[in-house]
Amino acid sequence: MFVAFDAQHDWANYDFVIIGAGVAGLFLAEKFAAAGRVLVIEAGGKDPGGLGEGYYDIDSTGRPYGALGKRLSSFGGTSNHWGGHSHPLSPAIFGNRPGYPGWPITYADYALHLSEAQSWVHLGEFEKAPGSTAIERDLLNRAENLTALHFQFSNPILRLGDAATQQRYAARPGIDIVLDSRVTDIRLDDGGATVKSLDLFH
Repeated sequence: MFVAFDAQHDWANYDFVIIGAGVAGLFLAEKFAAAGRVLVIEAGGKDPGGLGEGYYDIDSTGRPYGALGKRLSSFGGTSNHWGGHSHPLSPAIFGNRPGYPGWPITYADYALHLSEAQSWVHLGEFEKAPGSTAIERDLLNRAENLTALHFQFSNPILRLGDAATQQRYAARPGIDIVLDSRVTDIRLDDGGATVKSLDLFH
């Protein structure tokens, strides 16, 4: 359900805290709700087109520069303007590459949840990479080693900020969502392994 920001609320009475009510956040919230109480903290409100304030603001000296752009900040996150297309991450980006450190998780950690995530966002199975490409033709007939990314499209396109989804989460037991609250700091214990507290700006 949606809960109001209130200092008197028992914020410590949750088993899991998720920052962000976008695709990943709500997917995890539903999974974790099977194991305990979940709190989702979202910086935006319920307006699917709501824009975040200050995300790209910069301080500059000399020649003035404006903000670099805007981004959505609302319940449902970027699903509210997602075109529905997707492609799985390459195994190569999980390892160390020249100039790019690897991820703190392995490809196997990621791939373990890929099929379930695909189903949750209404994606079919991804095609395996073709053995040859048809790109090398016409103006590109002299090109070598070209590859093509085959995207899968969500059907129907997931829109987590729509009224029906908001009503579903408003009635969902085990998941509380607080809106218009931005996490400004995450405080860890002395060993750096456990979160002790969060600082919120409301």
